[in-house]
Amino acid sequence: MKLRQLITFLKKRFDKESKILFKNTSWILGSNVIRSGLAFLRSIIVARGLGVEFYGIYVFITNFVITIQEFFNLNIDAGIIRYGAIYRNEGRLDKLVAIIKLNILSVLITSVLSISLIAVLVSFFYKRMIDQPGLELYIILYAIADLATFFDPLGKSMLRLYYKFKLNSIIQTLAAIIELLLIAGVVLIYKANLKAFMITLVVSKLITSIMYIASMIYELKDELLPHFSAKMSLIKDQYREIAGFITGNAMTRTLQTLVNRSDVVLLGALASPAAVAYYNLAKRMANMFMVIADPFAQGIYPQISMLLAQKRFRELKVMLVKVSRSAAIPLVILLPVLTLSYKSIILIFYGQQYVTESLTFLIFYIASTMATVFFWNHSFMLGIGYIRFRLLTYIIAIIIGVGIAVPLIPYLGEKGMALGSATLRIIVFASFSIVSFKYLNRKLKKQDVEEPTEET
Repeated sequence: MKLRQLITFLKKRFDKESKILFKNTSWILGSNVIRSGLAFLRSIIVARGLGVEFYGIYVFITNFVITIQEFFNLNIDAGIIRYGAIYRNEGRLDKLVAIIKLNILSVLITSVLSISLIAVLVSFFYKRMIDQPGLELYIILYAIADLATFFDPLGKSMLRLYYKFKLNSIIQTLAAIIELLLIAGVVLIYKANLKAFMITLVVSKLITSIMYIASMIYELKDELLPHFSAKMSLIKDQYREIAGFITGNAMTRTLQTLVNRSDVVLLGALASPAAVAYYNLAKRMANMFMVIADPFAQGIYPQISMLLAQKRFRELKVMLVKVSRSAAIPLVILLPVLTLSYKSIILIFYGQQYVTESLTFLIFYIASTMATVFFWNHSFMLGIGYIRFRLLTYIIAIIIGVGIAVPLIPYLGEKGMALGSATLRIIVFASFSIVSFKYLNRKLKKQDVEEPTEET
């Protein structure tokens, strides 16, 4: 009886559109939860195996490479889904293959530029960035392997385009398991051997990328292979339109990555590897609930676009308010519990060497709570076409965040960086949320004025 009452309660809590959102993201959510658990286990193995110093260096290297490469990453998934849906609806699968080829060519060009820049930066600045000699080649190899992730969105976006959420989620979960087994094996065998660990990262990235592409080809071969000979010139009249959309989206996604990754690079440049290690663990723990928000953020964009197109602004506002409120209540309740138990959690899972005060975690948790509660606002901004506003907001927030962090890091270490990073994220999500609700209220007010006129 109690279970039935709980189900009835949950059904009443959400409106029709919220229920659709939950249904559409169930496979992604399940996969994310499993992969998050695997990632947490992997972080424990790596942190304990490498030790504070080497773990900090590893975190710095990976974030440095990913941050640089993101400037060249076109994030082709959004373009493939948007234009691929149009071509598929029109029955023009030849055009769909053409846009895939166009994106592959673009990625190959940007890949070469990315590797070249990283090689130059490593050659000139390695000794200033890292005090552990002999890792230059391993950084470049990791950068080459990480380029495979430029192509991952191709496989993922095609599976999503054909509503293969189940297969996409299964492949991502299997890839996470393989990565965990490889990394755990090398850490257990070689212990604190950073070079062996970096080689394993390279191998695991290549394997998982091959899995994504192979699964896409296998699943969609009957649809796409008959049109394999299609030429890119089929869509030449849309080159400018496609390039504009992909470039605008890529610039925003690059700024998002800067928000999420460049803080580690900045801290690593101004503080010790140990500070990077403490900072990364606090950030990881504070962001753990983003695992639940991420699949909803992926699944809500097409739903927001549909409701906006149908001018169902009231339903959209109700859905956004309810999902935000439902996310906020448990996160606020957990705030004092997690803050007080933070040291104990770190001690149990990561060991005494990683135990620090909980202030860095608390700062991150507040910002992470806001990001989780308003997980939908990036999709909303994209849905209403506020691309320039997104870019401008990110630029202003980054300037303010860096301006806070840089003078504080020499005195507060990782806590100074956390203050700057949290301020940055709060500015972004607060600005997007305020503008989103103002947009909806303006549209609703206009509808209220127009509807009586139409009846008359």
